[in-house]
Order: sequence, then C-alpha cells, then structure tokens
Amino acid sequence: MKYIDKYKVCGLLGRGGMSKVFKVELPVIDKIVALKLLDPNPLLLDLMGAESIRSLFLNEAQTMANLRHPNIIDICDFGEADGKLFYTMDYYCNNLGSFIGESYRTDRESRIIKTEKAVHYIRQTLAGLDCLHHAAIIHRDIKPYNILITEQDTVKICDFGLHKLRGESFEGPPNLKVGSPWYAAPEQEDDPDAVGFSADIYSVGIMLYRMLTGRLPEGAPDMPSRYNPDLDDPWDAFILKSISPHSRQRFSSAAEMLAEFDALAAEWQNRDRDLTGAEIDSLGGYGHEFESPYVPYMDPFLQTPTPNSLFVCWHSSASTESVVLFPDSSGAAETAGRFAFPSSNDPL
Repeated sequence: MKYIDKYKVCGLLGRGGMSKVFKVELPVIDKIVALKLLDPNPLLLDLMGAESIRSLFLNEAQTMANLRHPNIIDICDFGEADGKLFYTMDYYCNNLGSFIGESYRTDRESRIIKTEKAVHYIRQTLAGLDCLHHAAIIHRDIKPYNILITEQDTVKICDFGLHKLRGESFEGPPNLKVGSPWYAAPEQEDDPDAVGFSADIYSVGIMLYRMLTGRLPEGAPDMPSRYNPDLDDPWDAFILKSISPHSRQRFSSAAEMLAEFDALAAEWQNRDRDLTGAEIDSLGGYGHEFESPYVPYMDPFLQTPTPNSLFVCWHSSASTESVVLFPDSSGAAETAGRFAFPSSNDPL
C-alpha cells in the first residue's frame, strides 16, 4: 500500500510537466481528496532548475489558499513528503473536458452541448475569473480539463501552476511556451510576460466556441451559428469578439465579459416569452378569434390549421409550451411565436 505522507494513494488522476495528481484517502475519516505532488519532468527540471520549480509550486499553493470563491477550488492541506511538496484539494470526478468528450487529440471534434448548459458553465467560469482578475491574477491556462464540475453542477477552476500577477515577470527560459495549445491566446505564445486579463478571456471564448460547435476555430473562424441552429448573429458577434487574435478587441476583463454574456443569455432565453393579445395582433393583424385557447392534445407536429381559421393554438399536455400557428393564403401553417402557460387551465 503506497502512502504520500498520511494519505493512502488510490490511483493516479493525471500528470503534467511539473506535478502529478493522485486520488488519495485520508485515514480514519475515509475522506477522498485529490493530492497534487511536485514531481517535475526531467526535461523541465533541466530547463528551469529545482529551486525555480519549487518556488512556482509553492506560489501556486499560496495563491489558491488566499482565494475564496464558490467557483475556485479550495486547498485543504499542504505538506512535504520525501522532499517533495504537495497540497490537497476536494476531489471531483467530473470536468468540462470529459463532459464534452475532448480527447488527448484536442483538435478532433467533440460533443456539442445544449446552449443552456453552456450558459450555466461559462457564467460560473467567468464569475470565478472575475475573482482572480480582481486580485490581479491572470490564470493563463483556462481549458476544459481545468474546469471541474461538482455533484451539484457547480464549476471549480483549478490548476494555477501557470498563473501570474499582473506586471509580474516569469523567471524561466525564453523559449518555454506557457499555456495549452488551442486555448492559449496568440500573444501568450509570443510573450507570456506581456499578457493581460484578455488572455483568459480568449481561453473562455475558445471553450464556449467548442461547447456550442463541437470544434475548435482555425484561422479566420467560421460563424458558430453555422454549426448550431440555436445560435444567431448576437451569439456570433459575442463569441468572435472574445476570441479575436487582437487582445484589445476582446473584452477587457471577466467582469465586462460576464455582464455582456448575461445580457446575451437573457435575450436568448426570452425568445420564447409570453405573447400578449396585442403582440399576437401585431404578427400580421390576424386578431385572435377562436373558440378555445386550447385544442385537444395531439402530436403538435401533426396539428395543422384549416384554411378558414384565423389561427390555431395548440398546447401540449406533455409540456407547458404552446405555439401559435397562422395560415397563409394557401392554408399552410407558419409558426408565428411561442409562449409558455403556467398550467393548462390558464386563459390565453
């Protein structure tokens, strides 16, 4: 049985250039946590030196320990075992990378997730980043696998190994790349020391593009709406602004991006809003003459208005959504609007 200090090792969760992450158990109370152990790759050790790497790891732990936000991972413990530093965090078995089906071949297509789910995760990611940016911290490695998902579907930003304070210089070889391919901003690859908050904005934008299209943008990126019919021009404009190759053309901070994202999401969610009688009248001036606001339930896709009806409203007993159908001059149905009823007994 292998132990790291007092923690019993249950398995290896992952490894990077600087450290390994284990699933471990705290004896007596049997609590499962994640343990990050400083164990650098020999190549990185030669490039940066043991003391520099140790300092980076210690700085990462101190930074995380001094942040308190529901969307940022908490540190539970810190110590040293056999000359190697470690810290522990709450263990979560899910992350955004596995949720969207991103593989080690990052450039391969992944799963498209529902827009409301993407809104849920991006909103929380930006809230956590806002806390970081308020503390003058630039994460520099935002990507799906660094976005943990709890049992309550809450996002936790993790892995601060590449973070920097605004204005701080990185002590390392000049040819060392900082960040993850595809998600790192162009200016971060060219000059990691010069990046600002907008580098994190770029990474969030790439994640959003990927979640909603199932692919990564290349070159002059396609409009996201080309791959997802749930999106429209405002979504295209928002996403393309966030992933602009020019940092000054992006949102300047997580707070600014979050405010505009909330407005965009609210507009999208309000598409299927209640329609008043006056609004129905305005959709072509047909009025609202009908015997009942509901027709007997049947498959809504089989429900068609007769040529004599001004319009037909059907309501599904399986949901709270109703759709108003207007016939054109030939009697063909055209969906004029969608709206929701609290219950099937409510009047139109």
